[in-house]
Amino acid sequence: MKKYTTILFDMDNTIFDFDEDERSSLIKTFKQFDIPATNETLTGYSQINDALWKRFEKGEITKEDIKNTRFKTFLEKFGFVCDATPGQINDCYAENLAHSGNLIEGAMELCIKLKSYGYKLYIVTNGLERTQLFRINKTGIDKIADAIFISETIGYQKPLPQFFEYVFENIEEKNKEKIILIGDSLTSDIKGALNAGIDCIWYDRKNSDYTLNDLPTFKVKDIREIENILID
Repeated sequence: MKKYTTILFDMDNTIFDFDEDERSSLIKTFKQFDIPATNETLTGYSQINDALWKRFEKGEITKEDIKNTRFKTFLEKFGFVCDATPGQINDCYAENLAHSGNLIEGAMELCIKLKSYGYKLYIVTNGLERTQLFRINKTGIDKIADAIFISETIGYQKPLPQFFEYVFENIEEKNKEKIILIGDSLTSDIKGALNAGIDCIWYDRKNSDYTLNDLPTFKVKDIREIENILID
């Protein structure tokens, strides 16, 4: 008999290939505003954005701060002058990202198989509500997930305990020993799961350096390895 009944799935870079979605959406956005889409500018934006989201995870800034700051900082960093405001560029990018939806190879098949084995599947994400819902609905993941939990809706983000408390209050399974989280981020997914007292699978597709004191319950580098853990 399987140990778990309930799976909390992170979204970006766990089910969705966010790196590809971000890149394609940035290229489209940059083209619309005559900004050079080079490896340097694409990487530069990603570094700025990633740093802001890390600060958001720590509760240092809000999502509004991210939206208001990332393209302003980007334009200043590279010295670009645009007729559009940073806010207008951000809105355009968010719209382009909302209409993206590249899935990690094998992710949809894994979700369908886990569902067929009786697991309850929930998506837990720190992304922007409108953007995430558009992407989820576009790919059909909404038809597989039992519920979707987005930090912008909840008012708290991973890894904060309040995020997980809200999730626990609104899912069917109440025994934490039967709940497991799958995610790629050590700082939001794995740290949050460990602090919340549930098991977790670290999906380390980028072969990252380990930086947490506590070990995840499981670690995989290929999403297909998850099937070996959760299906007897």
